[in-house]
Amino acid sequence: TSYAIAAWPTAAFIAKMDDDTALVSLSYAAAVAMLLLADAPQPPQPPPAQQRRARDRHSAMIFAGFIQYASFLPEVFRGCGWSPIPKDALAGAVSPRSTCHSGLDFRHPTHTAASGGRAPNVTVRGPFPFAAGMLQLLSAPLARLTFGHAWTRAFAARARNRTLPWPRKWVCQNEDITIGYAVHETTSRTNASVSVVALRGHGVSARPLLADEAEAVRERLPVEQLLAVHHFDPVE
Repeated sequence: TSYAIAAWPTAAFIAKMDDDTALVSLSYAAAVAMLLLADAPQPPQPPPAQQRRARDRHSAMIFAGFIQYASFLPEVFRGCGWSPIPKDALAGAVSPRSTCHSGLDFRHPTHTAASGGRAPNVTVRGPFPFAAGMLQLLSAPLARLTFGHAWTRAFAARARNRTLPWPRKWVCQNEDITIGYAVHETTSRTNASVSVVALRGHGVSARPLLADEAEAVRERLPVEQLLAVHHFDPVE
């Protein structure tokens, strides 16, 4: 993401998707992005507001995609307590039976419930929204804030520390949750206001703009009205 920001400094949005996601239409994606940017809440503006509106549009903080919710264990660089529903993610952050508090065995690489005990000094951060891997869309100002922040650089340095024992190494899994965690921590530290836009997920009443291939076929969704198709297999 840091490379993308530097390589395309005039881009309005930075997008990331899984390697089995098919972007249906670049022009449609651009149209959706512009609508998101236009509809984003604007901060209070002193007069003359008309002269500042264009600049404020380019400072909008937007996080969009298949929105889900999770927490994070920063000492071991792992997401936990995932749920597609906010209230369930909140319960997962505090429940002793959730993956945030049980099933952590730091003697094994998989962290499965061999002992059922929780390692000491492991904190839970969250819950927070994140965009699932099928498509993550960050406005350029949000991407610059998140990945240019000193907190993010320090987090990455700790995660890449090769001297850490295996259970505490960052294995770069669930990068979508990790990006959501970075957005959460950096915007909280800067008191930034972020518009989270669900293109698919809990609370979306209209037809989702993101779909799995099997779902698109089963529901006969009009492909031209989708932004992206996940689990896409061109052979099929």
